[in-house]
Amino acid sequence: MRIAAPILISLIASAAATSAVAQPAQPASVQQDGKLLFTPSGYGDPEAVVCRAPQKLEDSGGYGPEICLRNSVWLLLTQSAKDLSADGKSVFKRPLVEEPHGKGPPLAVTCRKPATITASRTWRGPVVCLENKTWAALYARDLTVTGDGRVVSTRMSGPATDATGMPMIQTGPPPRNAPVIGGYYSPL
Repeated sequence: MRIAAPILISLIASAAATSAVAQPAQPASVQQDGKLLFTPSGYGDPEAVVCRAPQKLEDSGGYGPEICLRNSVWLLLTQSAKDLSADGKSVFKRPLVEEPHGKGPPLAVTCRKPATITASRTWRGPVVCLENKTWAALYARDLTVTGDGRVVSTRMSGPATDATGMPMIQTGPPPRNAPVIGGYYSPL
């Protein structure tokens, strides 16, 4: 992991140097001219260029440059729970929350703290970063991401799936073209 961080930072720095546009700009409400006020998630076409609107600098009352990067670079930041500073020159860890429910801008990324998993040994699961709209959809459907990164139902019982009517949770992926119902889980 220590080797991957400098590689990620150098990749982002080189991509930012080639595609960042430094323009003084005014703050946007949520989105202005197709630019997001928050760091994009990177989901979508990996070659598409997505811009983040200028963000307020901590040291002064001014705003940093507009940052435009390919989705593949934004996705590297999301997957490693990192964010790009307002000036576009450094990378920092995103804030982590205990229980994300999808509150906030739908396309903004929220990262869940690693869950502690205990069995014969105690270990921490992965940090899970998803767009707020994804967290909200999971929460609305009574689904959650487990400590080891699986999506599971939080309902006390699943759909009745055998002849006796006993609720059963299926542990495999849903069949193709199956209706979306609770009771299935899959790795992220």
